[in-house]
Amino acid sequence: MLHRHLTNNGKDDDTMNIQSQVYSIKEFCKAFGISEPTFYNWRKKGLAPKVMQVGGRTLIAIDAVNEWRRERENAA
Repeated sequence: MLHRHLTNNGKDDDTMNIQSQVYSIKEFCKAFGISEPTFYNWRKKGLAPKVMQVGGRTLIAIDAVNEWRRERENAA
């Protein structure tokens, strides 16, 4: 599902597994065909998937994306 190609770059398998379970805002927008301003507009309105802060990065867990998709499907 995640449209991200990762290389090992010396990282262990656990780190690689965690990275494959999250989207950056940019990756999420690209995967769902929306602009970043649209994402942030949705976020202000409470319509975007839940995000988490990890260090200085804002990430979206795959579980949050799946929950958001179900909510959107039910709202349609």
